[in-house]
Amino acid sequence: MAINRSAKVCCLQDVLPRNWPRSGLRITTAGEVWGSWGSSKCERIELFSLQPQLYCNIIWEISQSSRSLFSLHFQGVGLVSCLSSLQLSSIKMPVCAIHLLSLHPATKTIPAFLHTLQSHSSTLKPLVVSRVIRWIILPTSLSTPELLAQNIHWDILLIVPSTTPLPSSLQNLIQHQWTVYAGVPSRLLVDFHSRNHRLLHPEKGDIPPLTGSLSKPRIATSAQGLELSRELREWIQTFSQSSEGQGAVSMLNLLAFQPGKKEDYLKYGAEFSKSIGSRRGGNAKIVGSVVHDAGGEDGEAWDEVALAHYPSILHFADMLASQDYQAVNQKYRVPSLKDTFILCTSEIGIGDFGSGGEGPKL
Repeated sequence: MAINRSAKVCCLQDVLPRNWPRSGLRITTAGEVWGSWGSSKCERIELFSLQPQLYCNIIWEISQSSRSLFSLHFQGVGLVSCLSSLQLSSIKMPVCAIHLLSLHPATKTIPAFLHTLQSHSSTLKPLVVSRVIRWIILPTSLSTPELLAQNIHWDILLIVPSTTPLPSSLQNLIQHQWTVYAGVPSRLLVDFHSRNHRLLHPEKGDIPPLTGSLSKPRIATSAQGLELSRELREWIQTFSQSSEGQGAVSMLNLLAFQPGKKEDYLKYGAEFSKSIGSRRGGNAKIVGSVVHDAGGEDGEAWDEVALAHYPSILHFADMLASQDYQAVNQKYRVPSLKDTFILCTSEIGIGDFGSGGEGPKL
């Protein structure tokens, strides 16, 4: 499904504080953008009264000419207190399609899908092709009919830097499809394939050792809060003994934030990158903001998408079982989310992936 380019695109959860002076906004050129003040005709905003109380994304828009997503936002240090140093910037955000695919049973296998995908390599260049392994967290309210109601077994996670519908020859192999579109910062896509190849095929010394938290794990009654439950622990112990389970895993995260709680999740993300995730090899290699289409796309109610890499399922479990991770998780992540889901996938499970910037080798 293609993005409806005529749709109004609302600013995301973070908006300027209500006491922001209207005189601080100057609008130039033409286009359609919605902000916290209602709708205005503009493609670009310039602020000359720099007195915000929050870090915030101001406006997201679709550019009719470049067919890319742009973000105008403030950058600075500090999230709640007044910022002492601000810079207005414009970041190119190419729109990517995140497809979950369930193949037709028996006659439509993963090898058949990969062979057909390879036949379109001149026009379809995936960022990620990954085998879906297992739900880690189930959605509780959003997209549940599409994702869960039919007891669908999802086979493939396919991420492509395009909104063009999949070719009919691939569609013929697909029984169920769930798609969400997201604007991904271009800096994450530059040289993505070579960086991803290094993550999936690490060199000696790339993988950090486990921290030891699994020797005395913190066990919860449920994994829905991204905690290590007894059932999840048992599955991880079994899966980690397989050849696939000893390699890297990629966790697909869909996120919907509580009103006004995006800032808390940003604090969680900062801690993940600084210590609690990175010390276990965690790497948020794709992060994007969901593009909401007026036509009612599958991702209508979700806010962000992230694909997180871990060197192995045991590194992921080591994080969940630890006190340092759960202190941050319970303080920032859990209260900030209205709904979420996490799917464990394995790019190693599909085959040997991208090298030399050419994308996945199928």
